[in-house]
Amino acid sequence: MEKAPNTKFSVSTVIRYILLATTGLAGLFWTWFAIAESISEGYDITGILMHSITPGLLLLAVTLTAFRFPVIGGVLLIAAGIHFRYYFHVQTLAVYAALVFPPVLAGLWSLLTSIPVKPKFQISNEVNEDETKGAAD
Repeated sequence: MEKAPNTKFSVSTVIRYILLATTGLAGLFWTWFAIAESISEGYDITGILMHSITPGLLLLAVTLTAFRFPVIGGVLLIAAGIHFRYYFHVQTLAVYAALVFPPVLAGLWSLLTSIPVKPKFQISNEVNEDETKGAAD
């Protein structure tokens, strides 16, 4: 796997972190916006917890799970994105881009990059003894 410039991570790992960070930021924004909306609508503490904090914190928890356990977190992120599509009756591209795409893309990328790939052949850096003797002559 090719390394990203000036890092110890592969390019796919960097992309995975970017997608998971985007999903985490979406969860933080969702939590903040829902708290503000719940307060402005006059919900009590139970309403604030159920209406606003729970969905955002669940998305953050699933994102953190995907950082530590890519396969489990990837499946949960895809399930969250599909759930958001049907729960919020998503019909416009803007809502898809805000609610559905970040967790689904992060989940798919987590799953795809966590599958171990066995190389078909291995390139060796070893030099044949015959080649080194010929070069010395």
